[in-house]
Amino acid sequence: MKTSTICLTLILLSIQVGDARADYRLEILKDQPADYWSFDNAVGLPVRNEISGTADGRDVSTAKKRHGVSQLAATFDRNHKAGRVEVRLNQQQDQAIEQLFHGSFSLELWLLDEANASDGNTNYSLLYKADRKSFTRNSLWLYRDRTNGHYNFRFHGRDGNQLGITLRSPAGEKKAGDQKWHHLVITADRSKIENGQGRLRAFLDGKPVGESAIDSKIVIDNDGSLIIGNNHTSNSPWQGGIDELALYKRVLDDATISRHHEIGRRELMTKPSESSLLAEQQEFFELKIRPLLIDKCVDCHDGDPDSDSTLAVGSRQALLKGGDFGPTILPGRATDSLLIH
Repeated sequence: MKTSTICLTLILLSIQVGDARADYRLEILKDQPADYWSFDNAVGLPVRNEISGTADGRDVSTAKKRHGVSQLAATFDRNHKAGRVEVRLNQQQDQAIEQLFHGSFSLELWLLDEANASDGNTNYSLLYKADRKSFTRNSLWLYRDRTNGHYNFRFHGRDGNQLGITLRSPAGEKKAGDQKWHHLVITADRSKIENGQGRLRAFLDGKPVGESAIDSKIVIDNDGSLIIGNNHTSNSPWQGGIDELALYKRVLDDATISRHHEIGRRELMTKPSESSLLAEQQEFFELKIRPLLIDKCVDCHDGDPDSDSTLAVGSRQALLKGGDFGPTILPGRATDSLLIH
């Protein structure tokens, strides 16, 4: 009992670190995205879509996760060049994703760019929904350009028509990534059509940075997975981090985008320093406690609908949510927490 209490107390101390940094996730959920991957689960567990009934992802050769905007982030490094998060879609999920991109939509994420300076040879992938047989036709993708280091969003229809928009890298032309977190948003407004065209806009760190026309008739129809990180051919390895990826079935307005950026920026600024006691406690949880839970408990408690129990143990949110009998842990109240009983 004494050993269990000590372990649980350490877990609760680590979890409390994240409680003060939960504002971003709650803010995003309040704005009702169609899909939202926060990447808070440990490597090896499903990458949960925070929206019930939508598609989860899985890590493919990704690096050990590190801190992002709100808790953990998908992490990619030079030792895991094939690293990506792959969201495999059934027919219904595939149709829902494509219908989202065929209407007015917003794509939002945070990125940490640690790629080398542009060399003219290697693109760096962020997000792909690609037709494996005819790429680049009939595909959608977001990547860092090998020639200039800027970020490009491309949408090539099945009929050959295409559109796109470019966001200039905050590090500068052809420079290596600046190793800072940046908030990136792409919006497509097809509700106000003039001369058969709508409006495509790009935002970086809460501010509009680009605009172009969007052909209202451009659509894609492929059965490819949604891939975050290295693309479907594994030849464009992202270097750095990707976090808080959300898709919306509408255009986010400028005020909402600015608000999301500001909340995320505050959370990044208030993240505990590496030398602080709280950071050490959270690191202990990630290195010692979470692997123990995964090793001993995840076979029966991974949160999948087909599991023996509804309880999941792979993340702070899962432990706080609990299972059939309520929250598994109560921060600051170790002896009252179900995990100990």
